[in-house]
Amino acid sequence: FISAYNYKEEFWSTMDPSKKREVIEAIKTKYASTASAIIQYCTQGSGKDRAYQRLTELCDKFGSRFSGTKALEDAIDFMISDLSQRDSHLSVRGEDAIVSLWVRNQARAKLVSPREYVFDIMALGYSVGTPQGQEYLEAEAIVFESFDELEANKDKVFGKIVIFNQTFTTYEETSPYRTTGAARAGKYGAVATLIRSVTPKSLYTLHTGFQYYDATGPTIPTACITIEDAMLFGRMQARGEKIQIQMFMNCENLPDQKSRNVVADMKGQEKPEEIVLISGHIDCWDVNVGAEDDGGGIMIGAEALSVIKDLNLPQPRRTIRLCMFTAEETNLGGSDAFFDKYKSQADNFSIMMESDDGTYSPTGLAFKGSDDARDIMQAIANLLADVDANKVGDASELVVPDLENWENSKEVQICGIPMGSLLNDGGDTTYFDYHHSKADQVGNTQTADEMNRCTAVWATYAYILADIEPMLPRQHNPVPRAPKPLHLRCC
Repeated sequence: FISAYNYKEEFWSTMDPSKKREVIEAIKTKYASTASAIIQYCTQGSGKDRAYQRLTELCDKFGSRFSGTKALEDAIDFMISDLSQRDSHLSVRGEDAIVSLWVRNQARAKLVSPREYVFDIMALGYSVGTPQGQEYLEAEAIVFESFDELEANKDKVFGKIVIFNQTFTTYEETSPYRTTGAARAGKYGAVATLIRSVTPKSLYTLHTGFQYYDATGPTIPTACITIEDAMLFGRMQARGEKIQIQMFMNCENLPDQKSRNVVADMKGQEKPEEIVLISGHIDCWDVNVGAEDDGGGIMIGAEALSVIKDLNLPQPRRTIRLCMFTAEETNLGGSDAFFDKYKSQADNFSIMMESDDGTYSPTGLAFKGSDDARDIMQAIANLLADVDANKVGDASELVVPDLENWENSKEVQICGIPMGSLLNDGGDTTYFDYHHSKADQVGNTQTADEMNRCTAVWATYAYILADIEPMLPRQHNPVPRAPKPLHLRCC
């Protein structure tokens, strides 16, 4: 346990107004030319399109980088080598983590009544298969549009396949149908669940993702279906037609595997023990190459380090650390390993930032921290007006799944580390059209130009925050919050 008394008192109090004015003025004057140089280099100079080229190479070489697989470990080896070769001054290493391994195998389904129709299903992460030794599971299906409907009709669920036909509102509101639908229906005796894909629109696309069972509840097969099929089954039920479905899945949960986070440090000159963290996750789901989730996020981080080096900017005061987390999509094993390794150094992090919400056209940075820190962040944001990324959003817009330990753990949350995440115009719209589907491919998602501007934003924030004289002033939160449940952490 880390005592709150370990943390530097000056981080807890309101920043001296004259000191804050001095820092903001320095950002306006000293760093304006730095930001302009970074933007020019990324959008018009030698760095133009380079982040996108690095993304395409990663995706083309290794394909899916799913937790526990050789492809992921090969991609990790590649990134360690690539970062080291591009900048010999970086300290690059793989840091061990334990990750889970689940194998999808085969899945198929057929509507038997009121008419015959073979339809697509995709097992949800860590689902069990249908009963072994049976050619398929067959049962009557019942359709619900909400959890409230399930609760109101729980006595009608036993022995049936429950279909959730929920409408997409926001990801936070809608994803619990995917993550908890099987657990909720299973406790009332459902034999399986089929979940409408968590996406706002569809071209008959399936969107997989993590789900979890209650520790003491039943485990039943669960899969996603397309929006089109979920609506079809809803219409059939509304007409009073009996829905009979056959389904087969033979997924497997296998023993945990060893993996690694990719960590690269650009060492600070005066205060190397103090750290500005930029991050994303290197793994992706097994059905795609993770171009948007989260290949773009890790590559703007890798490219940010290259841009700072190529521009021969003065070595920053404190260390810029890039972390490419492993296994974000599954058990967050990389996130947990990073937390365990560095939680004793929590007072040395000036800010932690993550990009895991797309790298479409940047609009700014979501931020959680003190009012004084926000004023400093806004001064940096103002330098990014040329790429239309001068917004500092609030904590409600923050997307930091790999950093939730730091935000919520009773061990370190009291120290109030500032948090940031990239804001972009695809985060609430385009992103979920492709999210966790086979369509998350290079060419479908973000463009080279969008990644150029995201890189400029990431590099500007990372460099200036690492080089300004003080660490960001902290917001002291004396009452630690309970950790978020796993289904609200995994993206």
